[in-house]
Amino acid sequence: MAEGKKSMFQSVKGIFLGAYKRYRSCFKCLTFAWGCAQMWTPISLTFLIYWLVYRPDQFHPHTESAVLAVLDLTNNASAIQYDLAVDLSVRNSHRLPIRYLDVAASVFYNGTRLGPTDDPLHGFVQKPKNITVLHPAFHGVVNVDSDVVAQLQRERAEGTVHLRVTVSLTVMYKVWSVKDVFFYKYDCWLWFTTPHNGKPTHFHGNGTVCWRV
Repeated sequence: MAEGKKSMFQSVKGIFLGAYKRYRSCFKCLTFAWGCAQMWTPISLTFLIYWLVYRPDQFHPHTESAVLAVLDLTNNASAIQYDLAVDLSVRNSHRLPIRYLDVAASVFYNGTRLGPTDDPLHGFVQKPKNITVLHPAFHGVVNVDSDVVAQLQRERAEGTVHLRVTVSLTVMYKVWSVKDVFFYKYDCWLWFTTPHNGKPTHFHGNGTVCWRV
């Protein structure tokens, strides 16, 4: 009889010990999950707010205007001489400032890089609800291959030449104490009637969108 009671007691004890261990294990899991939720929810919420506020996927510079003074062959038709000035606008339509950490631009003809801007474009802080106009300028002489020479001769004969300005931006957004940095690269396409006899030609962009690459 005593042995039966002892066996029953041990069984009940084993059941309670098993339940207690399962409870402790579950409690630890719940505590860990709650700690993660407390840590990650504010961050996730912040990034969600930051994304909805800034919408970095919809950010694009625009070409307002450009002036092409020279785009011609020189040095026995082995090099291109160029002289280009561009007005590019970037808009902050939000209620928070945007910091431009780095700004750079280069001009290309037919896939060949002619050169960077004459002067470096400096970073800046853009105020809320503000449009900033950048004024990159390019001029110089660069050697090119025969295919590029042939393409420029063909376009000049047809009366329209095409250029591409590539704009690189490193932008920092900040929501509360959370900062995030994005790198953007855009192609801004320009086309001009062929300049002749030192007479510049104009591109009236009027806000033509530059496309991300």
